[in-house]
Amino acid sequence: LSATIGAWNNTLKGMYTAYNIVFPITNFMRDAQEPTITQFIKGDNGHLVVKNYKNAFPAIIRSLRGKESGGKYDEMLKEFRETGGNTGYTHLKTPEQLEKGINSELEMLNRTGTFRGYTIDKARKALSAIEAWNQIFEDATRFSVYITSREAGKSAKEAANDSKEASVNFNRKGKSSKAFDSVWAFWNVAIQSMQKNFKLAKDHKGKFGMVAGAWLALGF
Repeated sequence: LSATIGAWNNTLKGMYTAYNIVFPITNFMRDAQEPTITQFIKGDNGHLVVKNYKNAFPAIIRSLRGKESGGKYDEMLKEFRETGGNTGYTHLKTPEQLEKGINSELEMLNRTGTFRGYTIDKARKALSAIEAWNQIFEDATRFSVYITSREAGKSAKEAANDSKEASVNFNRKGKSSKAFDSVWAFWNVAIQSMQKNFKLAKDHKGKFGMVAGAWLALGF
């Protein structure tokens, strides 16, 4: 039963996020604010995160299109990925899901030339295009944080950590996360968000209080 519920929840999470063409726009409205505020509270140059979107988006789009120019930000994007800075739902696949994907590709080869194979192939390409669209926005925020940290003199490892911790760190899981996440969709995301804010409040009381007070004054 839990396996069936887990499979259904994974499908729901995918349709809400990776395969939802509207999600990157609405999610970006939140993501554009959170990392900037997080970096500000930590004492870093939060405002520069917004400025670096103009460098992050073009580099990611060039990479997805296979048209990297070899410039500064193209090389930095490779470094960002190599150090594990890009974490998010579109990158979050278990070994079982990867195996399933490989098996699907093999089955697709066997169906080549058939009407069923043609139909499934077109549907898969459409879903892949939506997933790539989502990845652009999901990676842009974290990559912008990475650029900001690197240009501030931080090491690649430190910058990658900043990019992961600027929003929800999908790489961090508790011992029971998988079990709870299979029953309650986005359980880990909710817990991570609370843990992150509690830690910010504990480690940076002054700035966290100032930001929280500003949001309350604005009516949020």
